[in-house]
Amino acid sequence: MKALVAAAELALADRLIGNRSRFTGPGKAEGALLGVSGVLLVLGFGFLIYAANLRLAQLYSQDTAMLFTGLLCLLLAGFCVLGVLAILNLKRSKIAQIKKEISETLVQILGAAEEEVSGQIKQQPEAAILISALSGYIAGEKFL
Repeated sequence: MKALVAAAELALADRLIGNRSRFTGPGKAEGALLGVSGVLLVLGFGFLIYAANLRLAQLYSQDTAMLFTGLLCLLLAGFCVLGVLAILNLKRSKIAQIKKEISETLVQILGAAEEEVSGQIKQQPEAAILISALSGYIAGEKFL
């Protein structure tokens, strides 16, 4: 039982320290500020592209300036796609790591529970048989 309590304490501490609990996670204000920042970022890129088009129109003909501006937009979109792919790859690796940690923790918990239960069964085999038969009977009556 001590191993189970220790595993529960470790999981709780990990959630609190890792900022993944309900009380310490990101709030609504943070989400709103990120949204406003995203809108301002898009506007900034729009003005940057427009300014680049105006500058290129001074150096080249209007058709060539529009072509270069379009290529600049495609280049920026490519960088955005690469960034999204990198973020998705990072999330996948974190999910795989979390799954591995969970499975290791479950193996430890089940091992500790098995040790504790097997000790009780070895000490009192008659009571264990009675409890298992009774629980089987109750489960059969309830579900069948």
